[in-house]
Amino acid sequence: ANAAFTGGRIFKIEPGTEPVTLYAKFEKGKFIKYDDNFTTYLNGLTPSEEPYRIVFQAEGFKGGEDSGFSRELNAALKTNKNIKLKVDLNEARGWRVDSFMFDDCDHVVGITFGKRIEDIDYKELDKMHLEEIVINPDNEKYDSRDNCNGIIETSSNKMLFASKNITIPSSVTTLASSLFYGRTDITEFTVPDHITELGEFLFKNCTELTKVVLPLALKKISNYAFSGCSKLETVRFSGVHYSDDPSTDEFPFDTGIVLLEEIGACAFYDCIALNDFSLPLHVKTIGDSAFYNCWNLNKITIGNKVEYIGTNAFFNSSICSFILFIKFNEL
Repeated sequence: ANAAFTGGRIFKIEPGTEPVTLYAKFEKGKFIKYDDNFTTYLNGLTPSEEPYRIVFQAEGFKGGEDSGFSRELNAALKTNKNIKLKVDLNEARGWRVDSFMFDDCDHVVGITFGKRIEDIDYKELDKMHLEEIVINPDNEKYDSRDNCNGIIETSSNKMLFASKNITIPSSVTTLASSLFYGRTDITEFTVPDHITELGEFLFKNCTELTKVVLPLALKKISNYAFSGCSKLETVRFSGVHYSDDPSTDEFPFDTGIVLLEEIGACAFYDCIALNDFSLPLHVKTIGDSAFYNCWNLNKITIGNKVEYIGTNAFFNSSICSFILFIKFNEL
């Protein structure tokens, strides 16, 4: 080891089975510099099928209070963007993962978070192409239960972040805002049966999404949830029999099994390909501009629970047939 860095915090690079230990220097908990060999070694690595793992050991270091460290770590990670990296922060304690740390690090494909990490700027992770998320099981705020490859807020059972290899545990009830925002690798998606609410901007601008299957237990589709999904053609509910006759005036499903009550403002804004969506009978609210610019939507069936249809809810659609089952309280 470099004597100047003896006792410093350690980065280990693990290509295959031969770990290489490199050092970073700290004084009074504040980052000073890396061992010069650190970036030299990274530059010498060649692309491999398996990612290289960087293990960061930082006992007693509060990185969230030292933006200089986050920026320097970021610079080091970007030394060689031709290689795939996994970053192990399992030993980091008492610090947050801020927006500087992984900026422009789309070659980082996996992150392990430690038990003492208290604040993750998870929205910044959206810019990466993460395949693996692991959170220490002793972390009291976040978890990645059932090897889901996501970030879950333990207290609320809300899925906050999803990697490319996400699975949604049965104990998760809410999908957070912007969870899949702008993802172009999703073409069809079945929302798990236990989900009761879709967060705002959930699938916004998922431009390759063509079909969504929603659970019977779903009660709310929030604002802009599917806005900008320009190839979305079909929205169905799981376990429901749909009529093969598109001219039928009947609801395609039993009135008592679909619990959806609210469709938020701009929920399907600019879903220009949408042509197959019947509203369940329990829907009470259709928000402002909910189906704005749904050019191919030419028929809508509205059930006997609806109390409010917002301004421009169906503006610039091709609807020529409304089937109404109730006198509205507000229209």
